[in-house]
Amino acid sequence: MSLSRSTVLLLVAAAALLASFAIDLHLTRHYAGVDLRDKVVGSRSLLAGRSLYFDPWRPGEAEELADPMLPLGTTLTRYTGTPFQALLMAPLAKMPFGTARLAWLIAQYALLLLALWTTARAFGPHGPQQVAVLAGVLMLFLAARSWHLHVERGQVYVIAAAMIAGLFAAVAARREPAVGVLVAALVLLKPTYAVIAAPLLLVATPRVWLGGGGFLLGTAGVFALLPGGLRAWAEYRTAMQAWSGFIGRGEPPVTEAVQGAYPATIEGITGLDGHHPMEFEDGSVTSILYAFGVELPAWAPWALFAAMALAVVLIAGRRLRRLPATDLLLLGFCGWTVLMWLLPVPRFDYQVVHWAAPLAVLLLTHRRRPFAWDLLATIAAALLLGAWPMLPVNVLLAEAIMVALVAVVLWRRMAQDPVAPDGVRAPVR
Repeated sequence: MSLSRSTVLLLVAAAALLASFAIDLHLTRHYAGVDLRDKVVGSRSLLAGRSLYFDPWRPGEAEELADPMLPLGTTLTRYTGTPFQALLMAPLAKMPFGTARLAWLIAQYALLLLALWTTARAFGPHGPQQVAVLAGVLMLFLAARSWHLHVERGQVYVIAAAMIAGLFAAVAARREPAVGVLVAALVLLKPTYAVIAAPLLLVATPRVWLGGGGFLLGTAGVFALLPGGLRAWAEYRTAMQAWSGFIGRGEPPVTEAVQGAYPATIEGITGLDGHHPMEFEDGSVTSILYAFGVELPAWAPWALFAAMALAVVLIAGRRLRRLPATDLLLLGFCGWTVLMWLLPVPRFDYQVVHWAAPLAVLLLTHRRRPFAWDLLATIAAALLLGAWPMLPVNVLLAEAIMVALVAVVLWRRMAQDPVAPDGVRAPVR
């Protein structure tokens, strides 16, 4: 009995998934998850009413709050997420760290698969082409070093990737309150995510605002019940301003002498500051310029981004209103990507997981593409896989190509009929 092409692709994708999980299980068992550690410590601090940002561990305090990657004597912790992110990580904070590490390994794979499955459910046509796109996107991410770096470090960007997928699905299904909830959740997770949803203002309805506002009020109520929960939000802004002055540093500076040292064993684990020596890149344009001795003023990235956004509005004009809502989301995602290139914060390559749903949506809904477009897309995929190892910014160049490809598709869409071939429009004006 011969197997269909779709079945073969699914079997290959399943084999790739198992092989990838075996690699990451090995990495999880042998390395400490240094970036997960500060997320868990930050969540524990939030639940305990302790400052997430300005109260680093000192010798003699509970080892559950110790982060050996942070030098003793700093005034800042390593935690740079929002208090909302710390709240989401609360289930892991309640576990011993070794258990949390394994649980987060499973959760990362579950969230990536959820993002792609959600996209598959929301966008058609259902058939071999859909299977090919989703299997291809899954295998691309699993084969990329950036995904294994994400898992080995214990990063959390896959949470945003799943939320972005949910937002695309909610827009496609015209579930307007859900659109508002997901936009609010993304903004609470990281305020700059607001740029992704900004183009949706062209089609937002009162139901969208009601969903978002209700979620914000409910979340504020939860933080009001936590000891120091609301104070944490004020501290977040101050901490991010402090971190913006540490361009090119991976940790805050030591400002005082502290007697003592971290315990050799913390929560029954030794070597909590150990990590795999795999290479990674920082795709922040500001950081790259800083490495060459060029330091931009703090306002420059925002001014440049505002100028670029204004140029898009002036050039596209009313044509933006011809775009279906899913394309507006793609536009917002590309705008956010450009902004993150410009801001004076590290943009390590494990953040490429954000592209999971946008890439799948693009390939599923924009099917009439010229050969040159597919060729450039193939080059971008090869770069994501590290095809040019001597180039220090493979992922940055790949993302630049992908943003350009999205721009081409959207420009062609604006010049055509406002109704997309797949009929996707949401929310309804």
